[in-house]
Amino acid sequence: MTLIFERDFERTLSRLVADVKAGEKIEAWTFDDRQSRREAERELAEKGVQARIRSAYKPLVNAFFEEIDLEGVEAIEIRYPVHPNAPDNRFRLEAYPLAALVGDRKIDFAARSDSEFHYDVLLKSAATGERLVKVLAPNRVHIDAAGETSLSPTGWLIAANNAAGARLPSDYETLFEDAIAAVTGHDWGATEPYFGELNIRVALPAIDEALPIGDEVMSLREALHEDFYFSLLEFFQKKSGRPLGDRGLKPGQIVPEIVQSAGDISVRIETRPLSTGFSDGPQQQIDAAQEPLAVSQIETELDAIGGQPFEAVTRSGRAVKARYIKAATRLS
Repeated sequence: MTLIFERDFERTLSRLVADVKAGEKIEAWTFDDRQSRREAERELAEKGVQARIRSAYKPLVNAFFEEIDLEGVEAIEIRYPVHPNAPDNRFRLEAYPLAALVGDRKIDFAARSDSEFHYDVLLKSAATGERLVKVLAPNRVHIDAAGETSLSPTGWLIAANNAAGARLPSDYETLFEDAIAAVTGHDWGATEPYFGELNIRVALPAIDEALPIGDEVMSLREALHEDFYFSLLEFFQKKSGRPLGDRGLKPGQIVPEIVQSAGDISVRIETRPLSTGFSDGPQQQIDAAQEPLAVSQIETELDAIGGQPFEAVTRSGRAVKARYIKAATRLS
């Protein structure tokens, strides 16, 4: 193993609670689950601070989930920004799965001609008329790991004497930036694969929150996993001289391991040899499984299926077993 980077981070909510003075009124956007944000608001209220802390991650969806009252609303019109440093549908895509969240109410999306970071939400009711709600969506323009200009959500703070607010560099963003910088600054040599496994283990105090739509959840940990994986894939593609999206890249296994913590925030990045072992676990009901099945259970289930066994061998040397069931022959 080779340790590349390791660091602990101060939590943004803890810093806000410690720094804001009694008598102040603030609005903030951070990358924290709803439970943590409400707890920080209670702690600030005990200090005599009037605070509202919203989600910087998917702010429109969270606004509907947490704040916007749809009682009596029959139709919704959402006007979203279009920014020159992002695809035209960037802010509309970020609204997923809002259309399902609002039930059978009619919902329409329309692009605005400006690039200001907010949504205009028009709520329509035959009984009470129309109501306009402005939902801030803080973003920043920056250069990403592949050297491309990107637009990304960011923390934000509105305090006294600053009605527009200013960027609040968050723990979530700082952790990601420092980790990416450590990987991109490391000497990987010139030959693929550059490593067996590149493990990025992050401890993050973020609880997944179930949405009332199938198995959808609001998950900051899943979002961070995707950001790490695809950002590093783009970096190694550029390093290899291939164009972005090229399928021939073989950097090694990129494994973001984002685990829930009790409150601490940390990251540890290291290279590891490819693992040939399997994870174990309890027996589960297949139709209600909450995690990948243990290998012992998979083998038992395959034996119950019967058929002709066959297998494939992974790059690490592990056997992936399967069964072939021959279809019955039908003569017409």
